[in-house]
Amino acid sequence: MNLHSKPAARGFSLIELMVALTIGLLLSIGLVSVFGAVQSTSRSNSELSLLHDGLRLAMLRLSEDIKRTGSTFCSNTEEAVLTASGSAATVTARDLRVYSKNVVLPDSGGVALSPPVGAGGTPWPTNTAFPVSPRIYMQGYECSPTKCTPAVPTGGTSPIPPVGIAVGQRVRGTDVLTVRYLRNSGWHVSSCAPLGGGGIALTATKTVGDSPITMGPSSQLALLASCQESALLPLTGAAVTPGGSVAFAPSGGNLIGAASLTCPSLSSSDVRVFDFANDFVTVTYFVALRQKPGAAIGVLNPVLVRRENGVDLDLVAGIERLDFLYRVRMLDAVNGTESFSLMSAEQVNANSTAAVCDRVPGAFQAIKADDASGCLWKSVTAVEVHLLGDSIDDDFSIPQASTDYRYSMDSGGALVPGPTNPAAALPTTALPAGHKYRREMSSVVSVRNHTF
Repeated sequence: MNLHSKPAARGFSLIELMVALTIGLLLSIGLVSVFGAVQSTSRSNSELSLLHDGLRLAMLRLSEDIKRTGSTFCSNTEEAVLTASGSAATVTARDLRVYSKNVVLPDSGGVALSPPVGAGGTPWPTNTAFPVSPRIYMQGYECSPTKCTPAVPTGGTSPIPPVGIAVGQRVRGTDVLTVRYLRNSGWHVSSCAPLGGGGIALTATKTVGDSPITMGPSSQLALLASCQESALLPLTGAAVTPGGSVAFAPSGGNLIGAASLTCPSLSSSDVRVFDFANDFVTVTYFVALRQKPGAAIGVLNPVLVRRENGVDLDLVAGIERLDFLYRVRMLDAVNGTESFSLMSAEQVNANSTAAVCDRVPGAFQAIKADDASGCLWKSVTAVEVHLLGDSIDDDFSIPQASTDYRYSMDSGGALVPGPTNPAAALPTTALPAGHKYRREMSSVVSVRNHTF
């Protein structure tokens, strides 16, 4: 009888185990490396996506306000009346007529609107309504690290903040832009009657499609506008009826020129009244320093601020630079031609002379006055906007080469090497460099309601 023994049970040898463990370890290292690379790429893509989204939002809001600059009832500041001049028709510039004393626009340094001065210093007649040049609808400020030209207004009840390194102050070397326009539809003037002692009494009614009536007893100024004229009137109160109407008469201690106030023709055009405090807006853009959320006290972020009628709204964090250039139409009175130039705010102010500016409003011509002080601002046809944004949080996984950036307003758009020392100060703004992505966005925005 043959007995066959079974082979003895046998496991892996030590060498086999070591080989298997080595292979497993290598695979694990590879997986961890791949996961880390994917995570780093995902984080970088997320940071860049947020950076681009912020820049797009900032540019969108800037574009919306710049496009509306100078918008009034009938869409612009030109009269609808054409007058013959030889064989050609010319457009007479329409000016806002002010029937109130002590009208101070936001972000104007607390300086009230004032009458023009005629040739040889001829004053405007006292206690009469006066015209205001359309140049009030835009004002830019070109800012270097040491100063702004023209100087940014600092007076008034809610001034634009000064340049500095503290929370709330403006970032040095960043431009400032103020634009003004009329928004909302206003309310249809349904009746107007002269008053015995001078002046007029009006009733405005909300019609289909109009915005809700905001005028009331506390309203101080009303803007009366048609396609041919506009007037700013002081009030001591306005009575709102349940039926959606508001009745008022220009009155109070600030009223001037009451004798010249007459009822507009309600049958030949749509005459509208606006609540000046709410419907006529002053919007100013600047870059300010804010406390960085979640960071230690004193760690600041640059933020693009949109200020409307003196109230600040933080739009986008991480905006380090803000620069504007202006496309300006200039006249050659000698040759009867016109040209366009791209200028900084400093150049717009310096080149504003009666010889190159657009047509002077008719009311100014009456006393041989001009609105040459900053008059090229009413001839700005487009604004070139430049923004430089960063990714806000330091990310030391970013390769050093990826921190390089270009900003076309510096060094002709040459590549700016990323700072090797995160604590170093950036050029122009002197902000801490950190270790971040930086990108530029620029756009040319047309001024739809070009003002003459």
